[in-house]
Amino acid sequence: MITHRPRARRWLSAPVFLLLSLVTACTLGQPAARVACHGDTLQNASGRYLPLASGQLYQVYPSDNATSMMWRPLDRLTICPIGGGAVTITNLTEKGEQVRAFRVFNFFWLQYQ
Repeated sequence: MITHRPRARRWLSAPVFLLLSLVTACTLGQPAARVACHGDTLQNASGRYLPLASGQLYQVYPSDNATSMMWRPLDRLTICPIGGGAVTITNLTEKGEQVRAFRVFNFFWLQYQ
């Protein structure tokens, strides 16, 4: 006895296969947060806001203000996204101290307006 597959099941299998292969390809390799980390230099430190040499301005979470208040200009930093617009900023000059922050805006945008 020969049975035929329903037509809907045949059309559904191709998109499901493509979706699964895309998800697998995206999850292999390094985590996205590691790929997107970048280095920068601190211009000035007030504790609450961290303006960087690249022109980015970050506002530090209130619980981390005491840590970032002790940072000095020209400290080397690494910025890594943690999701939802938030980042962790690691001060390489100060033995790896970390704070959480979020980007406020880009200074370069104001210079060319």
